[in-house]
Amino acid sequence: MNKKNMQHFWKFVVALVAICMLIAIAPWRAGYAVDGLEPRITMPAMVTPSPITPPPSVTLPSPTPLHTHPPILFAETASGQPGDTVRSRIILVANPGIAGFNITVTYDNSVLTPNPINDATARTALGGMVFVSSIDHEAGTISVVWASAYELPSMPPVWVAENHYRIPHIELFPIYFTINENVQVSPGTPLRSYLSITASEMKRLNHRDVDVNLNSAALNGLIIISAPPEGGEPTPSPSPGNGGPTPTPSPGNDDPLWGDVNQDGVVDILDLIRLAQHIANTPGMQLTGVGLTVADVFYDGDVNLSDLIHLARYLASTDMNNPDVILGPTP
Repeated sequence: MNKKNMQHFWKFVVALVAICMLIAIAPWRAGYAVDGLEPRITMPAMVTPSPITPPPSVTLPSPTPLHTHPPILFAETASGQPGDTVRSRIILVANPGIAGFNITVTYDNSVLTPNPINDATARTALGGMVFVSSIDHEAGTISVVWASAYELPSMPPVWVAENHYRIPHIELFPIYFTINENVQVSPGTPLRSYLSITASEMKRLNHRDVDVNLNSAALNGLIIISAPPEGGEPTPSPSPGNGGPTPTPSPGNDDPLWGDVNQDGVVDILDLIRLAQHIANTPGMQLTGVGLTVADVFYDGDVNLSDLIHLARYLASTDMNNPDVILGPTP
């Protein structure tokens, strides 16, 4: 290579190096001011992230049962004409799990005449160990006492869809009324005869303490009576008859047997029925003397539904030495 070519070669190398240096330092020069000291572009300061704030809580409809709905007791509305026999079912809504009740239904005896309740059929339908009814037509009242050794399955409201709940109910017992034929009803203006329901006692089991009263709202029932069509005759509906044993009390003894309400020397289902008749105010079946004393099997100083449930638990128990079902004072 001659001298002239060598000069061109080195000029080319120098130019190439200069171009590479310019390319390398161009970004850095863009970051400085004219005086070459202060940077034109500053990196952003490190920002501490703020804590994550959870979203506000939202209450969604729950598919689980609600246990806050109070139990409601009411009579089913029925309708008919003078001479008809109508049925009104006694319904308990949102049953919390009852083991006994003492219910009184008051009616207008100048308009309605109740048919005897078939106690055996009603007890079979509802379950339990004893079901006793008593009718005092002169006073216009129907008293019904029922007790079981176990609670009926609770039936709280059940979630169905958004803002919609199904409230189950249970039929406690039906009452058949015959509308008196002499009731005067104007055509086009039905007569309304109300039923009033009171639950003096409605209880559930709570280990040994069965004396747990439920605040049950009672709603009135209604029988709507309309005038029969001209020339028409009412056709009474069939109604059930009465049933159930009626034990006769026998004299007591000096060594009372707790729970032997009818004083026959043994504690059995007849004592349970006799006690239920006493609580239901069945005419001629009020307990006195030793029978009344030994009826206080729950031993709280009073004879009421607690004793009926306690005696039912005793009779249903397979272990008579269980302290939870001991009759009378606890040893």
